[in-house]
Amino acid sequence: MSGPDIPSDSLDTLRHDLTIQRTRFDAFREISAAVSSELNLDQLLRLIMAKSTELMNADRSTMYLLDSDHNELWSKVLQGHDIREIRVAVGEGIAGWVAKTGESLNIADAYEDPRFNSDFDERTGFRTKTVLCQPMRNQRGEITGVIQVLNKADGAFDDEDEQVLTAIINQAAISVENSKLYLNVVGKNIALRDTQTKLQQRLDEIDLLFRVEQAAGQESELHVIVNTLLCQACETIPSHAAVLLLRENKQWSPYVYPQGEGVESGTGADYTTDSSMAVRVAESGDSHRSNALNNPEGRDRLAQQVGVPLESTLCVPIKSGDGILGALQLLNRRHQVGYTTNDLKLLTVLAGQVTSLVRRVQARVEELNANRLAAIGQALSGVVHDLRTPVTIISGNAQLMVDEDDPTERRTSADAIARQVDVIRSMTNEVLSFARGQSNLLLQKVQLHPMMASVEEGLRQEFDGRNVDLTVEQQYKGPARIDEGKIRRAIFNVARNAHQAMPNGGTFHIRIQHDTETNQIVFELKDTGLGIPTDIRHTVFESFVSSGKRSGTGIGLAIVKKIVEEHEGTVDFDSDAAGTTFRLRIPRGIDS
Repeated sequence: MSGPDIPSDSLDTLRHDLTIQRTRFDAFREISAAVSSELNLDQLLRLIMAKSTELMNADRSTMYLLDSDHNELWSKVLQGHDIREIRVAVGEGIAGWVAKTGESLNIADAYEDPRFNSDFDERTGFRTKTVLCQPMRNQRGEITGVIQVLNKADGAFDDEDEQVLTAIINQAAISVENSKLYLNVVGKNIALRDTQTKLQQRLDEIDLLFRVEQAAGQESELHVIVNTLLCQACETIPSHAAVLLLRENKQWSPYVYPQGEGVESGTGADYTTDSSMAVRVAESGDSHRSNALNNPEGRDRLAQQVGVPLESTLCVPIKSGDGILGALQLLNRRHQVGYTTNDLKLLTVLAGQVTSLVRRVQARVEELNANRLAAIGQALSGVVHDLRTPVTIISGNAQLMVDEDDPTERRTSADAIARQVDVIRSMTNEVLSFARGQSNLLLQKVQLHPMMASVEEGLRQEFDGRNVDLTVEQQYKGPARIDEGKIRRAIFNVARNAHQAMPNGGTFHIRIQHDTETNQIVFELKDTGLGIPTDIRHTVFESFVSSGKRSGTGIGLAIVKKIVEEHEGTVDFDSDAAGTTFRLRIPRGIDS
């Protein structure tokens, strides 16, 4: 099962975004590496600031550290060929204000901000435009410094820049804290490094799970979610390829990343325990890690079909409460020789996430299918109900034709049958068009007087035996440019709602008027029923909204609204305990 084709412009955007994310990932990794290995404070600050400037696409970045003894911020900056230490009192300038209040600042025009001190610009000739400044805190929440980034190349700093700087500051805070602790207590440095490593591993786990969960929330297709999951696994635990094996319809189906030439994701191929490490792990439930070159698993059938010569592999089972769903496998560790126990732990965490993702996707698909079946059932129920009247008319006229010898009368009955067949065809086409969201108007010049005479005849048969008194008042009998079949359909839908609202009988009155000011034809349809329940009045024109009527389907008034809007008209209603009045306003379509 292969994924859908992606438009070239979307692919270019994805590649651009991926390049940016990789650049940021590499920069964060370099900062993280420095945090773990570099204890020289000056070198740390220069590295972090260089990477901050690069990531933020800015002119320069400065990290100020807090000197609590003197209530000052200090930093070392490059001026010409000399490195000069500068000091700023807490509360002075933008950096001092941030250090004092602990609040972040994102300033689009520095010279418009009263907190900005232009002395540095005046001395150096540098022109400050935009400023992004955030406080740096230690693990106890105490402010230990400030990072300030100046002049983004392509405009003001945005929310994403703020998030990136926050991430940098989190790393920088750890760097500064570690360096200070090293200078004070060298013996504790090993423990701090170990803590940092564990923290980074935990952050990697959380970040990976977050990204996978985010993708699952935005997508409903299993192959799209799986592709994202495998991509994230290969990035977080750098690997050449990844395989997810799931049991589907009693067969093992492999999903691979990147897509290999020899295997198609989700094919449901019948892999055996002798042909694939992933299948062996899925069958046994035991994890496997192998870093030996030219090992027997190098003949792994699935790895060969993915197109990767197997050098190292890491594979964990995907377990659920009622058994094993499959296995998650990484192939060929990048940037180091083989997979580590930490890699195994992280992949196991990810495998645990797969179980819930697969369950949720399956539940989502089942719910979607159930909703579709329910919608189809309701629509068919409505069609069957609406077919009763024309079928009754056809049946009656067919019986008349059997008993009638007069050719003229037989022709009259045949014409009536033909008209009702057209009504059925129009009715079914209207429901199909509504379900598909289509609009197929056939606007013609129609004389309303004969049209309404035909409508009245059909409604009298519709109301026959229902104790409903029908009256039609045609104050306007002239022409209009409309789709006659659809307008008839709208009137009949309102009429059916009306007689359902009058279980003990009543009156249904139709008035046709011409609003000369707007040049609209107004169809006023009034019943003396029980009124529309208050709790559904605001949604009465939505699909499948019904007030509990035994034969109601909830699509009749939705179709009415669609028909009227297709004619560029409007529909509204008034309703109370004395009855309901619908007004269908349709442009006359003919100049007065």
